[in-house]
Amino acid sequence: MVMKKEQSIGYWCKHVFSGYRQGLHEGAQHIGLTGSASLLIHLLSEFGPSSLVELSRLTEHTHPSVLRHLDELENDGFAERLPHPEDRRKKIIQLTAKGQAVAPKLKDILQEVNAKATANLEESEIEIILTGLRKMTANLGGCPTSFLTGKDHCCPCDCQDQIDRLKDK
Repeated sequence: MVMKKEQSIGYWCKHVFSGYRQGLHEGAQHIGLTGSASLLIHLLSEFGPSSLVELSRLTEHTHPSVLRHLDELENDGFAERLPHPEDRRKKIIQLTAKGQAVAPKLKDILQEVNAKATANLEESEIEIILTGLRKMTANLGGCPTSFLTGKDHCCPCDCQDQIDRLKDK
């Protein structure tokens, strides 16, 4: 039996993700940022100083694309590149004071987008959706950002712990 795309969870996840991305882009414009630049600021705020490779993996964008946005952030004073402590060939990207100051505004924008996305859902429906997505994450190999820490889970979230608990259910 052939599944129609409207019956695919991946199809709907893609549309939800696009809606979140569009909401971030629109909100970021109000504070003078592009959506891609604001995503990088948010990720650097959440995960701390990161390499170009790590940011490329997190955003699922190519190195040149991320580099272009990093140039923009650096030119505007939101981020800076520092020498990697262990590898002279690499740079570590971190937020400046200006980037750290705007990060809470971006978090607020993302919370507003989430509130809009879940506006007509009951708390129990949200929990069912989250449980299902966590189980699917476990089925597909676990935490998508584990490469940042070298562990089987990422920080600061506890998604892998939640995934491990769900595997037995």
